[in-house]
Amino acid sequence: MDLVFAKCVNIGVSEIRMTAGLRSCSLPKTQIGEAGISAFTSALSSGALPQLHYLGLGDNQIGDAGLRVFAAALSSGALPQLEELYLGSNQISDAAAVSFHWIPRSARRSGATTLALAMSE
Repeated sequence: MDLVFAKCVNIGVSEIRMTAGLRSCSLPKTQIGEAGISAFTSALSSGALPQLHYLGLGDNQIGDAGLRVFAAALSSGALPQLEELYLGSNQISDAAAVSFHWIPRSARRSGATTLALAMSE
């Protein structure tokens, strides 16, 4: 199951949990900022979207603080099946991008990895 939100301002935790079988989620240009990524990360940390393989959060307003919160959740086991992550065109500094550590499950097996941070500020 794939899901693309063209316009999305508020996604509640209950709505995220209802999509447990989701494998691909793209949330471009949805105005997700620091508060939004923190709320989304909270839902992910509680076990939402365990089957997700692709997450696109590009063209939003996620900054360094939001990236740190999101990275901590990934390091703690949120999104265990995630293989591709797109964070391009956000407000992430070069320093935060360089310090972002995430190794997708497939890379641990095969060396394959996709992480896009292009055009972040």
